[in-house]
Amino acid sequence: MQWEKIGNINMLIVEDDPFNRLLIKSLLSKIVQINFFEASDGLEALDVMKQSQIDIILLDLHMPNMNGHEMLSIVKAERAYDEIAILIMTTDKEEKRKLYRKGADGFISKPFRLDELIAKIYKALLDKKERYSKKSVSNKKIANFLTYNYDNVEASQREFFCKLASLKALSNASEDLKIKLVATIAKEFALKLDYSTNQSLNIYCATKVRDVGLIGSSRILNYEDKFTDADRKLYGKYVLLGHQLLSNSLETGFIEVAKKIVLQYRESYDGSGIPYQIKGGSISQEAMIVMMAETFEALLGERAYRKQKCHTPQEAYDIFSALNGKRFDPVLVEIFLKNFSFFIQKREDIIIKNKKGVK
Repeated sequence: MQWEKIGNINMLIVEDDPFNRLLIKSLLSKIVQINFFEASDGLEALDVMKQSQIDIILLDLHMPNMNGHEMLSIVKAERAYDEIAILIMTTDKEEKRKLYRKGADGFISKPFRLDELIAKIYKALLDKKERYSKKSVSNKKIANFLTYNYDNVEASQREFFCKLASLKALSNASEDLKIKLVATIAKEFALKLDYSTNQSLNIYCATKVRDVGLIGSSRILNYEDKFTDADRKLYGKYVLLGHQLLSNSLETGFIEVAKKIVLQYRESYDGSGIPYQIKGGSISQEAMIVMMAETFEALLGERAYRKQKCHTPQEAYDIFSALNGKRFDPVLVEIFLKNFSFFIQKREDIIIKNKKGVK
């Protein structure tokens, strides 16, 4: 095997058992081209991938927080990760069939055998390198003939997904108004944070499609629900469905921000959110903007699942203050509260226009 032809290799071992991670590193230690990275679950692995350019992933299936199936779905939905080879640690034949359909590049048996481990890693890396070398040449040829108006594509995507999201609210006028209110507050908040007009419009439309994975489902997950483990798993499936739906589109600024929001807008700054309990700076600012806008509307609007009809603006203000550093990013809370009266007025304007039938 000519490892030098492949070059330096950044390998990410995703396995919750530290002994197995150490064993893999020991077995492969003589291959000097390999730089090892480690993660104990899918969430930690995704953080590593944001910081380092990974060439190959050895992925276990059964892990806490985010398992191998969930991580594989997310990685395969991101075009930025297309060139990463993924080998799954399993011997289950039925699992292999499912995982091949999801995009796995191969499988490794446990207990590990040195000859198999090395051969499969080498083959996976070589196959990926050859495949994307051909794809690169093809893409260059296509680029010479094909051009498109990026802005028009992005605008068409916004229009399509907003119409798709509106299907769920067709028979419910109050739900349609709620969607409009949350999206507008998110857009106005983004403008206050110095996002451009186009970026803010992307956030507005992405807010409307944040639950696109729930289309066709009768299950309602309210922001004040106490989620069971079963709820978390169910919601995680809907999130991945929405993320995959968006990922099938050409990557534009709108699609990029929509995917972040779909995945993360129910996460909390302190790590108590769903579905993956990520926290702090791991949550994108766009997702935090949407979460704050939705909480704002949930506090002020009438909700069938809450005994009290609605909170007063002062009560809502106090609750926002109390959630500083818990549900919300402290920096964003400060800016939101400084503009609280503006958001209250903006909300009232929309409600008045809606009653008059003005779009």
